[in-house]
Amino acid sequence: MTDRSPLERSYRRWLRFYPASFRAQHEEEMITVLIHGSGGEDRPRTGELVDLAQHGLRERLRQLAARVPSRWEREHARAMFPIRVGIALWLCMISGLLIGYHHGELWLVLLLPAIAAHLYIAYCIRPGRRVA
Repeated sequence: MTDRSPLERSYRRWLRFYPASFRAQHEEEMITVLIHGSGGEDRPRTGELVDLAQHGLRERLRQLAARVPSRWEREHARAMFPIRVGIALWLCMISGLLIGYHHGELWLVLLLPAIAAHLYIAYCIRPGRRVA
């Protein structure tokens, strides 16, 4: 095992925000750039750490979004398209009922993204769509 500086160990710890597959390809290059840009300081700057965390989480979300909808869902689009649309409509109905009874204001914050996600996935897997 190589003897790493505290600065390098700290950067490697913060690079854990990135997915393992991304780190396998880019970690050494990123460490080199970060250490070179540190200007001889012994601790990372707070802004750098926030930036690493933000971009690492964004990369995780990007990789997650690339897997949605799944291959199985794409292969069974004729069955899954109406199911996804039906779930979105059901969630719309539930939202309307909750708002009608004055209990839905906070639930709407959760239900609207779920409705949007189901409609987006239905759009992505719609039958007859050409996949490149």
